[in-house]
Amino acid sequence: MKSGRVVIVGGGIIGTLVAWFLKDQGYSGTVTVVERDSSYQYSSTARSAASIRMQFGCRVNVELSRFGASFLRNIGEHLGNDAEINLREQGYLILGSSDSIEARRNAFNMQNASGASVEWLDQSDLAARYPWLALDHVAFATQGLSGEGWFDAWGLLRAARAAAIARGVRYVTEEACDFVVLADRLDEVRTVQGGRYPADWVVNAAGAQSRSVANWLAIELPVGPRKRTVFHFKAPLDNQGLPMLFDTSGAWFRPEGDGFIGGIQPDISVDTDAEGDFEPHHDLFEDRF
Repeated sequence: MKSGRVVIVGGGIIGTLVAWFLKDQGYSGTVTVVERDSSYQYSSTARSAASIRMQFGCRVNVELSRFGASFLRNIGEHLGNDAEINLREQGYLILGSSDSIEARRNAFNMQNASGASVEWLDQSDLAARYPWLALDHVAFATQGLSGEGWFDAWGLLRAARAAAIARGVRYVTEEACDFVVLADRLDEVRTVQGGRYPADWVVNAAGAQSRSVANWLAIELPVGPRKRTVFHFKAPLDNQGLPMLFDTSGAWFRPEGDGFIGGIQPDISVDTDAEGDFEPHHDLFEDRF
């Protein structure tokens, strides 16, 4: 595919980097990104904790993250020397209980065989390195030594969007609402504002709203918006150089400024579709986290 018309539904970091990569790889056709909110104030990108890790149970995910880490480390070469994302490779520290040792050991071996750099820490290692950790229910942990950490998602989006526009990508601030299909092929994307954008290919980059977009073609995607609340707090602990920690309970936290941010998944009984709901789960902080 070197020419034609591509329309991307969703202009967050996924849609924007798809557009940029198409142009970077030599695509000469038109690329139009349809994004309903040019301020991005409610986008997953802008509200993300923006982390990257290698510690997955699937080899493909590890390889994708290795590519992603390299891209982020060399962001200026790709998106321009003024791109600034404040990448901090301080690793993930993922705690484990005794009943998960075998599965995690297999994943650990696969990750390192796939090119990741992950360290295994037993309980004595953890006590020596992180003496503030309560280890009553912790048997071991794994920690990423490179390619894991966090970055400025808004900085990445801003740089990627500018670079895409500089390559000729067109952004329109409209809300896609339907597809037109002719002879079993997508023909155009329509918007609430009355826009009609002819397309030879369409990319669904609508994030948590991807299911709604797929439904326009009667395709069921197991994707939906779920509310995740991130809390900012301070603690009597020096946060310099600390990794992003995942507890066996599912709670997580990492350094942010002179304090920490963290969160935990809500109980399944209230973890329902959260379309348009941006009110934080305030009670999670004291009740679960």
